[in-house]
Amino acid sequence: MPGRTLGAQIAEQIRGLIESGGLPEGSGLPPTRQLAQSLGVSRGVVVDAYERLRAAGFAEATVGGYTRVVTPGPSSVSQRASAGSRPHTWRVDLNPEVPDIATFPRAAWRESLEYGLKSQPTYGLDYRSQRGLPALREALAAHLARSRRLRVEPEDLVLCSGYRQAALILAGALHENGVSTLATPRVGHPVNGVLLPETPLRLRWLDVDTAGLAIESTLDATGTAVMVNPVHQFPLGTRLSAERTQALTASGLWIIEDDSNTLLEHDNTITPALQGTRSDRTIYVGSLSRALAPGIRLGFIVAPPRFDAPQRAPRACGVLRLRRSNKPRSRISSAAERWINTL
Repeated sequence: MPGRTLGAQIAEQIRGLIESGGLPEGSGLPPTRQLAQSLGVSRGVVVDAYERLRAAGFAEATVGGYTRVVTPGPSSVSQRASAGSRPHTWRVDLNPEVPDIATFPRAAWRESLEYGLKSQPTYGLDYRSQRGLPALREALAAHLARSRRLRVEPEDLVLCSGYRQAALILAGALHENGVSTLATPRVGHPVNGVLLPETPLRLRWLDVDTAGLAIESTLDATGTAVMVNPVHQFPLGTRLSAERTQALTASGLWIIEDDSNTLLEHDNTITPALQGTRSDRTIYVGSLSRALAPGIRLGFIVAPPRFDAPQRAPRACGVLRLRRSNKPRSRISSAAERWINTL
């Protein structure tokens, strides 16, 4: 469990056994030295774990220096609840929305973070472009072009604090650009069912079948944008058929390509994004929550230069106002390049 001390992890494992009945009340816990040797940790780590169990009301010291299991009373339960309970951890987590965060590249991340702090000039810590740190946009643009075959420049990117904020910013920008209706999968990410009804767009829910999103009823609509994941529709995993893909790209509708799940493909093949074939009418939305960890809170929007929205959003929320500039593309920083290569 990343971010937790060994003592806390051992205490939580023992507490889980107690709560599940694996260690009934009165059971004796192994001597600290014996358990430490068995787990390959120092005795102090086990002592810390036992102290945590006693403080939480799951264990008590007995005459002779042994520790035995006790059932927490109501007072202990209320104290733990008031102190804030930790999220339950499972031996095997099958939640399709969360990656295996235990494999997060901590060492590489720390190395890149330290390098970035040392090499970052003082002005780099001040308010910069509302679209996000230029060096990060350059690195991310290079990564998306390489891994997803996107047609993207750093100026096309808007960085957000995760997919949720990206969806809210995008909905407002679509409305400002004359879109009144958003056609979206009836079966999809739970976040869309919560966030999208709060936007100014009217929602049109579409079915999903073995050929992907059923877009036929929207092809002749006006003022409509279609949200689709052509490569991996969450959570069913279907792909948009070649016939529907061709019909959608030829329709002239705004296409919102939700690509937050595509990085989880397991066949090691590069599936080009839809944006690479119709970049003038496709707005690409992605996130690194599944590629790295949700706590990174990094989402992004790739929109064509013609797509524009008034700069009304505060600096903390980002904007979506993209104009291609004539500024030459600068070299990707070493820290950003090392970071993006861990994906």
